[in-house]
Amino acid sequence: MVNVGNVENHVNGFAIHYRDEFINGIELLIVGYNNTDLSKKIKGAFLLDRWAKWNKENRANLEKIKEPALSIASLIRGLIAY
Repeated sequence: MVNVGNVENHVNGFAIHYRDEFINGIELLIVGYNNTDLSKKIKGAFLLDRWAKWNKENRANLEKIKEPALSIASLIRGLIAY
């Protein structure tokens, strides 16, 4: 799970790139492979390539983000779900 709001607070533009390029790219690839739809596979690959480029350009800022400490309730929920 990605806390998009937290990352966006540290790296401006993350939310848009994550949603429009990474998530949509993955979804298009999955649909393209499941339905043997070459155009969706190509569109998905193109979006993932754009995501990779943006991610690489912003890698230094992304690496500076520290994950917030989990509450004990979140930790227990995570262990139960596992």
